[in-house]
Formats: sequence, structure tokens, C-alpha cells
Amino acid sequence: MLEESTVRSPWRSLGTLRTLIQRLPAHLALTAAWTLMACGSGQAFYQDGEVSAILFNRDRAEQLEVPLVLLAHQSHYEMRGNGRRTIHEHLIWYVGDPGHPFCETVKRPGVVVDNMIEIFLLKRCRIHRGQDTLLVEPDRWELHAPRNWPSEGCQPWSEVSAELPKLKPGDIVELAYSLDNRWTTSRIPSDWVVSPLVVTGAPTLERHIIFSSDTIRNGRVDVIGQSVRPIRHYGGALTKTEFMIADLPAGPADPTSLETPRAYFTSHQNWTSLRRMLQRYFHWSISDGEKLLKELGHSIMETHRASRDRLKAVLEHVERHCKGIPVSLTASTYYPRNVQLSYGKGAADPMERALLVTALAGAAIMKVDVFLARGNVDDFRPDLPTPMQFDRVILRVLLAEEDRYALIDPLRPDLQEIEKETPDLLLMGIEDTWPGFYQIGPDGDLESVKVAP
Repeated sequence: MLEESTVRSPWRSLGTLRTLIQRLPAHLALTAAWTLMACGSGQAFYQDGEVSAILFNRDRAEQLEVPLVLLAHQSHYEMRGNGRRTIHEHLIWYVGDPGHPFCETVKRPGVVVDNMIEIFLLKRCRIHRGQDTLLVEPDRWELHAPRNWPSEGCQPWSEVSAELPKLKPGDIVELAYSLDNRWTTSRIPSDWVVSPLVVTGAPTLERHIIFSSDTIRNGRVDVIGQSVRPIRHYGGALTKTEFMIADLPAGPADPTSLETPRAYFTSHQNWTSLRRMLQRYFHWSISDGEKLLKELGHSIMETHRASRDRLKAVLEHVERHCKGIPVSLTASTYYPRNVQLSYGKGAADPMERALLVTALAGAAIMKVDVFLARGNVDDFRPDLPTPMQFDRVILRVLLAEEDRYALIDPLRPDLQEIEKETPDLLLMGIEDTWPGFYQIGPDGDLESVKVAP
């Protein structure tokens, strides 16, 4: 068992520092994002007997003759009606070629943690080498800014990672951990989840996904892009839905994209309740942003009197001031951080950048409406209300002098109107004035469409 340990800053090694936790106030000890401890029930992770059986898949992995194979991957999502969510992940990798770039994520495994509401819990990390088992000690785990993210604007996220001992061909790396996501007044983490079926660059021999929810938050669960029948368990405090899938191909760079097989959980029974929740969070972000950027917006308005020039100045300012956090929209939470944090630190994820453009345009006295959008409608599931079925944010902006509205991608500074580029988009309205689904009509503006059921 690994001892409970923490650190005083995200730049120190994770040693055995139980005393520091004991000295913290209770609420700080609970929300410290870089806490490690042995945890988990038998249901959350593979048992030792199951791990031993999985290790026999080494021969199958060798026959594939690829640099990296995920022998087995179990994800267990526990959803609670009070908003709390715990994710248990157990991954067992076969390393065929340690020098290949695909193996970098195994040689230095890492987990990005939201410091405000998440606690990282380590179950085990070990290397199976022949008849030997090497334990990766806790002092190898460190905290730092997430790799490839803007170092000055990553708050409140950190990455917990470990530099493993030098791997050899044929090694099997096992990692089991949990992320405990606590409810706050600013986020309700159990509303929706996407669980990728595949991983980047490596085939998967066994994939096991479990969604557990209590009676208050009995949401909808389904898989898109893969034919698989769920196993449902009833009774007890939690209702459990399981998916078992075998022999999956290597995934793309973004395994949560709409082109990949993925499992969804949503607590919403219809699109109306989902839209209202998004509306509430987006409104807070936009309203706070307009107040924060009031003087800047007024200056842009005075300098650029024409709407098109003004909008272009808004896009260029956000592009110049805010670096993009390298996550796709489908891999994000769809919950924006506090605007003072994202704008003040000069870094934002796709949703935050889109809402910053909306707020600055509003401060510059422009009328803007926000939509979620997707281009591929073939596997759209209207019976599965989750924002994670949409991978773009589109803004509808009034160009007063031209007496028309333009549809733009707020993440592009070139003011390319998307109705001329991708006219087959499906858009979901967020505001009360746009309560449904829409497509771009012949005149370039939006037309309401019905989606079944």
C-alpha cells in the first residue's frame, strides 16, 4: 500500500508528507488536488487474479508487431446525485518498442488534475518484467504544469506524472488511479461524461467501461460508433451499466472526437434541461466578461465604427491575448472557468475562448448569439442529450451596416463566415430566443429543424 502524501507546491516531489495534510484546515485537506493515497474497492479496479489473466495476453500483443498495445483498460465512473463524481482508471500496457514515440505516454504517464475540485488518488503503478514485478515508488511522481500547455495560464490545472525506470521490450506497465471530483457552486461534474473506447496510437485488446449512478441521477448511457450491448445491474445504492469490447484499433490524436467510437453518460432526460444548464453557466461567463472588458470593448467600438471591422478587432485581440489550451472541445468539460482567471492568465480552452469573444463583442456593443455545432450528423443521437455530441462553437453576429447576421467560428481570427465554408452544420441554440436545433438556410441564416425523437 502507498502512504497518503501531499506537497506544499506543485513543483516539489511527492514524498511521504502526511503531517502537512494534518496541519491543513479540513476543507483545504479535502480539496488539495495533489493528494495520493491507496484507495478503491474491488469493483473499481482489476483484481490481482484478473491482472494475472490479462498478463497472458502478452503473446497476442507480440503477434501484432506494433510498438505499443493496451492489453486491458477499465474505466469506472461513479456518479452521485449531489454532483460528486469519481473516475477509476486501470490500464495495462504491453511495450514492444520503448523507443517509439507512441510509448512516451507510457514511459512518463501523467494525469491532468483540476486543482479546484479534483483529488488524484493512486492505487498502484508497477512494471511486470518476466517473472519480476517492479513497484514505481511514490517519490517518482511529481506535479508540474501540464505538458504542452501555456505554463502561465494553466491554473487551476496541474499534471501529476512519473518518470518510469528505463523500459525494455516486452515490459508490461500497469497503472491504476482515481480522480475524485467534488461538487462546487461553480461546477456540477456529474452532468455528462464521454469515455473514449480507443487510445491514441495503440490497439486495445480488452476495453471495459462501467457507469454507476444513484437513483437521483439515473442518467442515460450509450455507445456511439461501435455495436455493443450494455450489461445492466439493478439493486443497491447504485445502478450500474457495463460495456465489454474487444480488439479495438489504434485511435487518432483526439480519441474523444466525433469520428471515433465513444461511450456517453448524461444526467439529462431532454435537451431543454441541458440547454438551460448551459445557458446559466454561459450567461455567468459572458456577463462577467462584459464587465471585465467594458473599457476595452468601448475602446474597440470607438476605433472601429463598422461592425465587420469591430468584430475582426475583437477576434484578433482574443487570439493575440489568450493562448489556446491544447484540448479539443469534446475533451473539455464545457464548463468555462472564471473569466478573470482565463483572461487574466492569458490562456483558455475552446469554450472559454469562444465565450471571451462573445463577452468582448458584447462590451463593444455588438449583438451575439452562441450555438454549439457539429458537421457530421450521420451518427447524431437526438435521444442522448449531452453537449459532447457537438465539437464546435459558432457565433451569430449582427453586422448592422450590412443589415444581416454572420455565422463565424470564434476560434479563427480571419472572420471566415462558416455558412460559405461548411453549410451542412447542425446547430443547437443556447439562449431562450434559440430553443431548438438549426441548419443554415439558402439565404445564409438559420432555419429551425426537427430532430427525432
